[in-house]
This record gives sequence, structure tokens and C-alpha cells, in this order.
Amino acid sequence: MEDLTQISKIPQELKHLVRIVKMYPRAEDEDFMGSVIATEDEQRIKKYFPTIKDFWKAALQQHKTPGKNPMAERIINSPRIPLKLEPLAEKARKYKTAKEFIRALGTPYGEIGDRSRTPVDIINMVRLGELDPISNYDIETQKDWLGRYTEYETPIPKTGKLTIYRATEGDKIRPGDYVTQSKEYAKLHLDAVLRGEGKVIELKNVELDELVVVNHNEFWYATKEIQQIKDLKSFWNLAQKKHLTKEERIKR
Repeated sequence: MEDLTQISKIPQELKHLVRIVKMYPRAEDEDFMGSVIATEDEQRIKKYFPTIKDFWKAALQQHKTPGKNPMAERIINSPRIPLKLEPLAEKARKYKTAKEFIRALGTPYGEIGDRSRTPVDIINMVRLGELDPISNYDIETQKDWLGRYTEYETPIPKTGKLTIYRATEGDKIRPGDYVTQSKEYAKLHLDAVLRGEGKVIELKNVELDELVVVNHNEFWYATKEIQQIKDLKSFWNLAQKKHLTKEERIKR
């Protein structure tokens, strides 16, 4: 048995259980911990940890330890902003200070019953090492998140890319938006939550590491580009240095 109790790194096959630990961070009773962990997951835990409680401690340590984001270093150390982030840079240039920009970007969208997160939330998840995309899981668990055994089941395409859907009063899917891989599930949300006000829109070719798990059939959309941002203050500063002309956009 590999003893991982003294480090914050959790084996890949146990990462989905960190979510449960976060829900009950003060749990002390071993029987209670066992009651919220499925039998098959308990067996997986015992491959790495002497007891469930030891796993609990390691998972909490991971939750408290900020994770590194190597993707973020690329944009901060780069002399220019990636083309796909240029629309966000344009928005940054509209504000006189980074503080104003961050406040605006962190404002919830405010649609009825919307469970979306803002770009600020997504960036903070990355910074803290808490981003939990479908790609973190094994194939069988991915199938569960994508609605296996439900009427909304969506097979994992060979390309590894999905079409996602959102019931909304808006006209586009933005970073942090609450989405689903099932058009029928989105229609259900449209009728039950938005009371038919709005429409279902779609976005194609979304990769599994851009879909953060919320629940079965439910995700937050976290683009690879937004995951590259280390912090918004640095991004705002970088955006002020360069304003691309139309010709420069075409060249890139």
C-alpha cells in the first residue's frame, strides 16, 4: 500500500470523492464517513490509505493547498494575449482600473434559477486547484456524468468533443455558464425553471476538460482560454499594453 496520508496529491481514481469530503469537512466519525462513501469507492480508498479517515485528511489537505496552473504561466509570461482571449481583453480595456474590471466580471448574470458561475469563479477554481472537469475521471465515471442509465445519456464521441446546450434568455454560451450535454435536459430546464421564457442554444466541439462537473448531466463551461488566466489583475495589465489592429488579427 502506498502511503499518501502525508501529501495532498490524491490518486486519479479517487479524485471524484474529494467533492464529498468538501461537503463534510468537519466529519470525525469513521462510521459516518463510511456511510457516505460507496462500497466500491471504499475498496479503492483502501488500495492507498489505511482507513477512510486517513483519506479524508489527505483530501482536505488537497482542498486547502492551492494548485499550480502551468497553462496560466503561458499567458502571463507571453508578450501578447491569445487570440481567443482578445474579446475579454477588449472588455478589460473599457475599465480604467483592474478593480473595476474584476468587479464587473464577477457579477452574476442574474437569470432565473441560473446555477452558472462567473469567469472570476472559474479562475479562482483553477488557482486553488479545485477545477474538476470530466477529463479527471476514468471512462466509466465519465459515462455516469454524461447521463448513463438516464433518458439523457450521451455517448462519449471518438473525437472526445461534445455539443453542449443551455436554456437561457441570452444568445451565447459564456465561460462559467451552467450547461448540459443533452438537448432534452436543457429543454426540461427551459420549461421547469425559465417557464418557457428564452430558448435552448448550443455550442459544438467542446472538449471534456472544458466541462466542470456539477452533477449528472450538469456542468460549468470552462474554456481552455479562461483556464490560462493566472489572475485578472495581471490580465488587465497585459490587455492595456497591446490593442490589436484589424490587420494584426488577420495575421494571427
